[in-house]
Amino acid sequence: NTEENFQKKILNERIARLSGGIAILQVGAQTQVELKDKQLRIEDALNATKAAIEEGVVVGGGCILLRLSEKVDSIKNLLDNQEQKVLSNNDTRYGYNAARNSYEDLIKAGIMDPTKVVRCCLEHAASVAKVFLTSDAVVVDIVDNMDIKFKPKLTRKKIQSLTKSFFPKKLFPRFSISALTYNLLNNVEWLSQVAAIFQFIHANF
Repeated sequence: NTEENFQKKILNERIARLSGGIAILQVGAQTQVELKDKQLRIEDALNATKAAIEEGVVVGGGCILLRLSEKVDSIKNLLDNQEQKVLSNNDTRYGYNAARNSYEDLIKAGIMDPTKVVRCCLEHAASVAKVFLTSDAVVVDIVDNMDIKFKPKLTRKKIQSLTKSFFPKKLFPRFSISALTYNLLNNVEWLSQVAAIFQFIHANF
């Protein structure tokens, strides 16, 4: 006779154990990450099944929410005029099956959502909308729709040889070096690459 959900859950588990209605699911995987992913998927499936047992199922694939969105204007008019009645006899079981890429009867295709899940989604969405309506200020992210300006392509310029010394004077060492040492450094391959980098910086910046 308890009214607490926690106590009801424990009692239902005890009844299931006594009646032999307990099933053990063994999950195996190659890696720990895959095992955790499978475990979460099975838990989601079990929770969805329990919710479906409690309050039934509706058309899946988000189709029922799409159908309900069409009735928002009617609900607003109904709130304005209490005598107005909204009658809807359209078949709402047809929707988009993403697995087959076709429109069909989703109930026959086995695509269903637990009624409890859809109801909770609508209640939570209404709660968030209520908070927005009663708030004095809301902090949101502003989306910048400005066009992105790409930099023009840089034209290739002929690299001068190191002997012409295009380096800025302030980059030269203050001490003098012999001609032999200078020739040896001039033949080093990486030094020519460094020279190209400095030339690019000097020409474009």
